[in-house]
Amino acid sequence: MLHGPGPVVQPVYRCGSPSAPLPIGIVPLLPSIGRAFQHAQTFAVTHRRAVSAATIILLGGFAITAFGIAPLAPDAADLPQRLVSQPVAVEGLDKQLEALASQALTLNRSDISRGTDTPESLLARLGVVDPSAARFLRSDATARNVLGGRGGKLVQVRTGDDGALIELGA
Repeated sequence: MLHGPGPVVQPVYRCGSPSAPLPIGIVPLLPSIGRAFQHAQTFAVTHRRAVSAATIILLGGFAITAFGIAPLAPDAADLPQRLVSQPVAVEGLDKQLEALASQALTLNRSDISRGTDTPESLLARLGVVDPSAARFLRSDATARNVLGGRGGKLVQVRTGDDGALIELGA
């Protein structure tokens, strides 16, 4: 153990990687910054209600100020407007339209049946345009039992792009 005044060793504070020392001017400030944070934390714990009240009053003041200066802003209708029109050339649009036209379109729809539904009214509400499907629903005993009677059944259909019935489920 050494007696007497020895060399004063100041800690070197580093930020980031261990090889990057802090600038010389900041090193003496770090202990005082730490004490200031310690005092602030002690004050906040001791005076919780006062800090909360001050925060609420400050935020309320910001809100009142925002509403107070909002009418001073210029009206958006009075701002200068400029219409910019520029033709846009879409390349390959004809090929895209032909490819879309060649795609088969199927539509899925569903609805709840009603007690007063006829096969035609149910199919019309579901967007089906298929007289042979309506004839089948009227003539087939199983279809009449499933779709007839009380309402409230979920009916799902899949149709083609022309409205012809592809699939019906109840």
